[in-house]
Amino acid sequence: MNQTELQIDAFAVAELLGLRRRGSRWWCPSCQTDTRHASPDLSIGRDGRLSCFKCGLTGNIFSLIMAVNGCDYPTAAAWLADATKDGTAYKGMLEAKSQAADHTACEIKPLTPAQRTEVYKRLLGLCVSCSAATTELWLAGKGLAGATLDRLGVRFLPAGLQWPVYRRLSRDFGLETMLAAGLCAESDDQSAIWPRGATFFRRGIPVLVIPYRVRGDVTGLKLRPIATELPADLPRFVMVGTGPLYNLDVLAVPPELDDAVFLCEGESDCWSLAQVGLNAIGIAGASNVAALGRPDVLAELRRREVYCAFDADAAGNRAADELTELFLRHGLRRLARVKLPDEFKDVNEVAQEAAA
Repeated sequence: MNQTELQIDAFAVAELLGLRRRGSRWWCPSCQTDTRHASPDLSIGRDGRLSCFKCGLTGNIFSLIMAVNGCDYPTAAAWLADATKDGTAYKGMLEAKSQAADHTACEIKPLTPAQRTEVYKRLLGLCVSCSAATTELWLAGKGLAGATLDRLGVRFLPAGLQWPVYRRLSRDFGLETMLAAGLCAESDDQSAIWPRGATFFRRGIPVLVIPYRVRGDVTGLKLRPIATELPADLPRFVMVGTGPLYNLDVLAVPPELDDAVFLCEGESDCWSLAQVGLNAIGIAGASNVAALGRPDVLAELRRREVYCAFDADAAGNRAADELTELFLRHGLRRLARVKLPDEFKDVNEVAQEAAA
């Protein structure tokens, strides 16, 4: 497959991939992936030939897709074929109501846990490794490695794959299932159906797709944007059908093999601890300590040495006091509070310093 056979517009594909331009130059996906670079250095011809005057990236439109999406040639060719289906670059609403089955005329049936897990796993399977170059640069700033996130099942959804992936999911499962799974929602005027992550996709912002698991089932997802500076009008993340506890699957490890578990705030702290071989559960903010009072969670924590590593701020200290009271109320005694060095706010900041 070559570009001449496809008769595609390289500029349209570059825009579909979420690349930014100024005049005739584009910001390079290999060496200019953050906002620190004032001037773009990538030249792209209408025929797809490209050359970066900063890092030396050269090639054709497939080389560009591979650089942005962190994929191999067959995956790039499949992406291009899907993105340019019927001769048009797909970057619009998932499907207008008038073109879809009249889902408003029937009840959207709730999904079983197995059905929901199937949909979420399919989305995760269509994403790429967190070891992609774009992701590694962002993670390095947090003292993390892509391989750590890969082990925890976190996946990367580059800007160029976002619309094609959701289009594929809508074909495979249908819009009713996508709505029931929380992956899509109606627009405010109820005229169209959009992906839940459209707020990021429209800006060409790549996202991490973070699975929330319980006993192997994927109960929900978090879409977390990767950007050095996130625009003020955008949310920090989008939650899809999930609860306030992250990485509960560490409790599936028999305590006789590893009886230590850390409790912290958010996913990044969990990743930092996992990177050094420690098991951790994250709560979605200091106000969600009560979620740890679930009978099934307490039953597993009772069998382990628990270390509280909440953020070293007023909210984190209050949450640690609340956790201590919760444990005492339920007769749990094996709890130790981790005191971070004064200059650090949370576990991830310690990891960043260690990686520097």
